[in-house]
Amino acid sequence: RLFGGEVPTDAVVVDDYSCALHREILAHGRMYVSQEHFCFYANIFGWETFLVLPCRNITSIVREKTAHVIPNAIRITVATPDSGTSPQRQRRRAKKANPSTYFFASFVSRETSYQVLMKVWQNVLIGSHMNVIHLRNYVCRQWGHKLDSEAIFS
Repeated sequence: RLFGGEVPTDAVVVDDYSCALHREILAHGRMYVSQEHFCFYANIFGWETFLVLPCRNITSIVREKTAHVIPNAIRITVATPDSGTSPQRQRRRAKKANPSTYFFASFVSRETSYQVLMKVWQNVLIGSHMNVIHLRNYVCRQWGHKLDSEAIFS
């Protein structure tokens, strides 16, 4: 519901991460990962930031470092400058220095987050979507947890 008509209503969030989108300032919020979209939401003193990146528009996902030292960031590049922007949300978005590149910092476990993002993106690229249970099991294995598939939908 948070991302309106930009993400299908039947999309299931398989994982989410606390991170910050680097713009004029770091907009600290949450990244939500579904089977076909990476979404970001932040609300800093009423300034809301919405970002929806359809995986089919992503051209690269790269591990990055903040301050050239700290390995806690990921850069996502999209094919078109208007990806992640919809007219109804445009008025609430901050200006972007480079609208086709998004730099996310402050991941608690960058490597685990990166592996999950890569897995979802690669599955979209080859047209082989993992079902939600398999994807959540993959996420849990990456985080070192065992998942009870019965508990997913309870």
